[in-house]
Amino acid sequence: MRHEFVMHEHVGFANRYDFVDPASGQILFRCTEPKLGFFPMLLRIIGLGFLGPVDLHLTDVGGQFVLRIRRGYNVIVWGDKFKVLDGQQRLLCEFEQPMIATREFLRLRNYQGEVVMRVTGKLLGNVYHLMVGEREIARITKKWSGALREVFTDADRYHLAIDSSLDWASPTRIIALATVVAVDQMLHEA
Repeated sequence: MRHEFVMHEHVGFANRYDFVDPASGQILFRCTEPKLGFFPMLLRIIGLGFLGPVDLHLTDVGGQFVLRIRRGYNVIVWGDKFKVLDGQQRLLCEFEQPMIATREFLRLRNYQGEVVMRVTGKLLGNVYHLMVGEREIARITKKWSGALREVFTDADRYHLAIDSSLDWASPTRIIALATVVAVDQMLHEA
């Protein structure tokens, strides 16, 4: 795994993301929504996609399944929840939005329901910090995609920088990838 990634979102009704090595431009991971049903697509067409379900599969470039990020139908506009499941469909963590977000935008709860990480930032900013206690373990920055792309699409670009002191085998690195998708889905798609 690497310390830095750039995530490119593709244009279209089904969510698709590529995680790219910023130095070489090589795709390292893909995050796709393999099955988009009729009603979720209809909600996205009429601009209410944030109410519909999301089921994203993160795979490496060889097609090896890494994790799943999903949400059911969302009847509450704020207070959204996303579940992150491993390859055996076991719950790794759950992202939730606090009802009132001032500096804390997302909370990550482990399978026991305990808050283990937080995503913080400024209310009108494009920089988010993945925090364990008071320690920043990753930084997510929403990048400018150009005037036409920003105005006419919802396809965004993000830069993810993971703390180099974090163990290479730590599941927190994979959860950091899921966090970028959650930031896009929960904070920028709604």
